[in-house]
Amino acid sequence: MIVPAENMLRLEELSILRRDEPPLVEGLSIAVGAGEILAIVGRSGIGKSSILNVVAGFVTQQGRPNASPWHWFWRKDDLQYQGSVFVNGATIDGSPPELRKPIGMVMQGGVVYEHMSVLENVTFPLRAAGLRDAQKLREEALRLLHEVELFDDLKGKALDQHLTGKARSLSGGERQRLALARALAKNPSVFLLDEAFANLDPVLRGDLFDRFTRLIVGQSRCAMVVTHDLSDLAKVQRVLLLGPGDDGPGYCSYRRESSNVFTIESSCGDGSDYWQTWHHRICAAAAE
Repeated sequence: MIVPAENMLRLEELSILRRDEPPLVEGLSIAVGAGEILAIVGRSGIGKSSILNVVAGFVTQQGRPNASPWHWFWRKDDLQYQGSVFVNGATIDGSPPELRKPIGMVMQGGVVYEHMSVLENVTFPLRAAGLRDAQKLREEALRLLHEVELFDDLKGKALDQHLTGKARSLSGGERQRLALARALAKNPSVFLLDEAFANLDPVLRGDLFDRFTRLIVGQSRCAMVVTHDLSDLAKVQRVLLLGPGDDGPGYCSYRRESSNVFTIESSCGDGSDYWQTWHHRICAAAAE
């Protein structure tokens, strides 16, 4: 089956429900194509990260039991969702995170396996995929670390010392790059970044985001990126704005029309100050 590029990741009538509270997200339908990055913006607590958690498998579809052994760790049992999620044309509804192989997630703070070495962090998903040869594991790990430009300036014993050192000893920027390399080891077609480069200095943050865009734009991958840094919008192809609507949660989707112009694809904004303020910010960010 040939899947149209615009359907690499597709959400259909997605609603995210919190127990005994109004929905966080309601009736969201959007598709992200190959080579595209979708930035998700809006005020804190509006449901941005919850969308990523649905795609990643950490939120249960309403009416389905959660089959994931990781569910206890993520503590998302107060959330459920309605609607459908498609990756590469196939539904992933009901499949737990460990079976969502086309998806790679990088979270805020550079979440790594701190008790493992740097090399083990990268080879762990490679081993899970069936690669066993020690030399090939090392070669592939080095290739992935090179792709995120981690330890490129080291050779010989100095490189070995860093590779065998515990991941807990890395700096913030190094942890972020290691987390990205580990996600790449799954060879995902869909990336999810949940404020992955937050809390870094602006220069390093911009450098890491630039590296990430080179992994997506023009490639057979796509991404959803939750961000509070609107400078990111100058480098993405689509934007999803979440906010309050007349009768519940609303959203507005934008696509890049040219190098410095976003146009509205769909909107259920009510014209309030919230939507007007964010619309101005998004358009201004596109022109930077």
